[in-house]
Amino acid sequence: MAHEILIAKFKRTVSVPDFDSLPLATRAYLIEYGMRQALNDRVAGESDADKGMALVEKRLAGWIDGTVRSMGNREVDPVNTEAKRLAEVAVKTAIRAKGKKISDYEDQLSNLVKGYLEKHPETMVAAKANVDARRSATPVDLDDLLA
Repeated sequence: MAHEILIAKFKRTVSVPDFDSLPLATRAYLIEYGMRQALNDRVAGESDADKGMALVEKRLAGWIDGTVRSMGNREVDPVNTEAKRLAEVAVKTAIRAKGKKISDYEDQLSNLVKGYLEKHPETMVAAKANVDARRSATPVDLDDLLA
């Protein structure tokens, strides 16, 4: 699914492609850049290094355990988020299988995902398994992947 990104300086948006469609090196760069930016944003107004690093550690812990905070500053349930992701993949696969374009269903995608989750409650079981697997996964050094 394409996303709209606001270019704040010009008060305009640009459509960017689905993350999964990007080359691996591009995704690695964007992840590293985004993580660095998000951690630095978290301490932008903090002058005390110890307090700032505690904020950084708290943000990192949230990323690791899946209790990240969204723009609205509310906690996000990682299992529900994963279930929606799985449902979206299934819906998009079904759209493509019909020979249709995802963009033809862009306005309906949210409702299609919701409908899929209602008809396929087993998706929550798969989502929980995925979240649990990610939590127990061995960390990987990004430099090793880029080498």
